[in-house]
Amino acid sequence: MTKIWKGPTLIWAVLIALTIISIFSAERLDDFNLAMIAIFGIAMVKTYLVMIYYMEVLHAARHWKIIYLGWTIAATLLMILGHIGG
Repeated sequence: MTKIWKGPTLIWAVLIALTIISIFSAERLDDFNLAMIAIFGIAMVKTYLVMIYYMEVLHAARHWKIIYLGWTIAATLLMILGHIGG
């Protein structure tokens, strides 16, 4: 693998790929609720990647990593439940 595909560039490529998958899910999945759950799940992964690699949480203390992951999961679950229940 060339040097350009390491670090931030690789994470950026993964984020772009996840965005394309989100768009594909929104356009192609027949079940609206399933599409929204997929999109929220992908957004959760993207949020965590941005926090870890671009906001330098990777170098934070372990308890901060756990708090950030917990917040990401909780916020995503609340959005999914709000969407399905609302």
